[in-house]
Amino acid sequence: MKVKFEFTILVTVLLSIMFLSNYFIFTSFFTLFSFQKGFIYWTLIVFSSLFYLTASNLEKMHFNSITKSIYIASAVWMGISFLALSYISVFALLSIFITFQKEIAGFVLLSLILITSIYSLINANSLKINKINLYFDKKILENEIKLVHLSDIHIGTINTQNYLQKIVNKVNSLNPDLVMLTGDLIDGSAPITSEMLKPLNDLKVPVYFVIGNHEIYDGLDLVLPILKKTKLIILRNEVVKWKGIEIAGIDFYQEKNRSAIEIKKLNVSKNQFKILLNHPPTAFDTAVSKGFNLQLSGHTHFGQIFPFTLLVKLSYKKINGIYKKQGSFLFVSAGTGTWGPPMRLFSKSEIALINLKMK
Repeated sequence: MKVKFEFTILVTVLLSIMFLSNYFIFTSFFTLFSFQKGFIYWTLIVFSSLFYLTASNLEKMHFNSITKSIYIASAVWMGISFLALSYISVFALLSIFITFQKEIAGFVLLSLILITSIYSLINANSLKINKINLYFDKKILENEIKLVHLSDIHIGTINTQNYLQKIVNKVNSLNPDLVMLTGDLIDGSAPITSEMLKPLNDLKVPVYFVIGNHEIYDGLDLVLPILKKTKLIILRNEVVKWKGIEIAGIDFYQEKNRSAIEIKKLNVSKNQFKILLNHPPTAFDTAVSKGFNLQLSGHTHFGQIFPFTLLVKLSYKKINGIYKKQGSFLFVSAGTGTWGPPMRLFSKSEIALINLKMK
């Protein structure tokens, strides 16, 4: 019941943001080009505001090639509209100090939006290997470990089974000892099936997994049975041992302090090397105090599309890369896939190859 309420709030907020954004965008361009604000004007605003959520529902209810194409178009428009909003906001600010010729300004804005959108779409399809070396005292780490960290793959309508197979092939080519997957494996845009996740079974090493918010949105009663058909080792507020190290994983929680509470409950030893999987980059201080040597997280996508990065930074202090405290490390992935718009600006989809080494 609580999850449904939170989802309703999310949809309401998203609709409000989309309406205000599209109203601002179309009002700006209709004004710049001196178009009459009549039926077409309001139709564009209402249609654009409802486009993504309507397409999402269609995709879930009637999953076929037509609804898939509509959904992808709506997701791309969501990204384009965000970029348009950003450019127009900067233009509106500059207009306070500089006088522009309206029609020329309109064409310049359209050109910038088009070029940036095309670049962002192309950039989202590149998948970089982020190589990281972390050093620990020999007393803490007995053997060097090569692990791969994946997060936020978002398998669904846009990131399909083929994309997952591409990731799996790249991971296997790196010859890791372990794979860690910190949530949002599925997107929720398309009905999840065992077939879509089949490539996971081609991974050659153990794969540890914790649930993210998107697994919860789709309903754990539906998602978990499908996940359990793969080779994923699902950790839900528990600790397991692997070759002399302890690996712990906690569920995703909306409540601010819940992650810290669940970390404190974990039954870990004092002397063994410990890794924590936590979908959002939260409760790192608690993880350090509990004795974890490494925390792996995702969720932020590093903002995915700039300047959304700045908004994400308001919610999370640690949004990408390595952070260190008292000899322990937190690594926050920029994400291995994309959510919503298949676009990335000033961020990259990544597979993190983390080498745990002895000093």
